[in-house]
Amino acid sequence: LVACGAEGGSFPSEDVSNGGGCVTADLDLVIGNKLHFSIGQKGESPCDNSVTTPMEKEVRERLCSGKYVDIWLNSSQIHGTGGGGPTTVSLDSTYIIVAAGGGGTYPREFIDGVPK
Repeated sequence: LVACGAEGGSFPSEDVSNGGGCVTADLDLVIGNKLHFSIGQKGESPCDNSVTTPMEKEVRERLCSGKYVDIWLNSSQIHGTGGGGPTTVSLDSTYIIVAAGGGGTYPREFIDGVPK
């Protein structure tokens, strides 16, 4: 059995490696054993969701298109992405596999508060 956690969220203009971890296990099962699977969900990105305020809309349009050059914002106005969810497998109510989800990201151009 191979189980992998979900990848973290991403921005279209960023090339990151934030896939979830994978676990491989050989299981000896007996008839009547109950396996339960919980599959992790990909981390969300500000680029995935609709926004409501004009400021959020402008930030989203530029951030998600990669056009950072003319954005001068405080880094608190820029949202990072969520991490991916774990994938778990349990056997008769006992976890036997937990594969971690990948981490979230933040646009590296804004780490210092302004685009570079």
